[in-house]
Amino acid sequence: MNQLKNISQFIRALFIESEEGKILSSFWTLLTLGLFCLPLGIFPSNVFLIGSIPLGIIYSIQHFRVKWSLKNIAIMCYPLLFIIMLISLSYSFDLDTGVRLLTRSIPLFFLPLIFLMVHIGWERAEKLVFAMIMGLLVSFLINLIIAANNSIYFNEGRLLIDTSLDGGHSFLESFKNGGNNFFGGELSRHVHPSYLSTYILICASYLVTNKHIRKVRWVIFVLLIYLFMLASRAAFLCLGILLIIYLFKSKSSNRLLKRGLVAMALIIIYFFLNPRSQNFYDRMDGFFSMEKYNYTTSEQSRALVYSTSIQLIRKSPIFGFGIGDANEELYIEYVDKNYLTLINNKYNAHNQYLQTLIQLGAIGFLTLIFPLALGLVVSKDSFILYAFLILTIGLLFESMLIRYHGIIFYAIWVPLLLRLVGVKKPKIELESP
Repeated sequence: MNQLKNISQFIRALFIESEEGKILSSFWTLLTLGLFCLPLGIFPSNVFLIGSIPLGIIYSIQHFRVKWSLKNIAIMCYPLLFIIMLISLSYSFDLDTGVRLLTRSIPLFFLPLIFLMVHIGWERAEKLVFAMIMGLLVSFLINLIIAANNSIYFNEGRLLIDTSLDGGHSFLESFKNGGNNFFGGELSRHVHPSYLSTYILICASYLVTNKHIRKVRWVIFVLLIYLFMLASRAAFLCLGILLIIYLFKSKSSNRLLKRGLVAMALIIIYFFLNPRSQNFYDRMDGFFSMEKYNYTTSEQSRALVYSTSIQLIRKSPIFGFGIGDANEELYIEYVDKNYLTLINNKYNAHNQYLQTLIQLGAIGFLTLIFPLALGLVVSKDSFILYAFLILTIGLLFESMLIRYHGIIFYAIWVPLLLRLVGVKKPKIELESP
């Protein structure tokens, strides 16, 4: 009963009452519900998140006030990036592709502008984080149920368990023979593991860096299990970097020893005991052995994609090829080089920095990186620093700003974190399950 009472109090705490009126209260509530649903899929999260934008616009018009500062200029970079994307349509031949991406990117224009107008404090930020945590826990439960359902079947009256996708493989064999229902993209089929892993790292960083949240240590443990099973190697690398920074922030030898043991245990678990990591090391043995590219591993594919992207960027370094034509130009390069695996999969740059350079050239690239760079430089709070590191590293391994789950996440958290820079953190006590 006490557990149910805690959960009920926690859910009620997510709904934000604002002294500045019902419009702003509704904006924050819809935003909170949208972030709760984000780990579950595009719908209904987009209903709540997109629905919050008109309310935010109305409030911003009614209470227009902007104090210009360097961090506010950085926040304005994302609306500017949207405008640059819009201009790039003028030299894109594939307008349909460009317009679809521009439509998905609308939150990148409006949400940062709204965050410039509304009051943002740590209490509101914490409720947004906790909403995402609840969404991640529900997402984990649903994905586990689906994976178990796909792994259990009856044959001649006997209950059989086979977690491999192809069937007939042991748990470890399945990673080399088609995949396992409980790991990677097979576990999370509605949201790409890279996006979920980014959400988990942000939320876990907040919980770790806020000592007043004592009742949610078990949540950190569950989130780390989810991260392990999503098996995103980019997320593992990011986790390793965060652990090193966390380790060197220790102020006493006793704390350094404890953190060192925790960091060592996590590195061993994620980098050496995860089946997907072992599969990665096996493939790296033959990384340079492929002379023909009719078949490549994912690592070789990425190396080819990155080298092709850099060659393409050199052809139009200032303005790029436009948001409509960037992927098509990459595809043409794959065809010219006879990279059959890349041709068949029509890969994008798999790196947002390269993707933006291909789309918008150096002008768009500088606009993209300035808010992230400033956040890394001016962050004094540990959570803000970790969050900007996660967001910056995440863009190295995925083109995050071409899908809804990446666009909406960056449109919310980059301006929100920048607004929190320099804001005093109060002692907030939230009930938690």
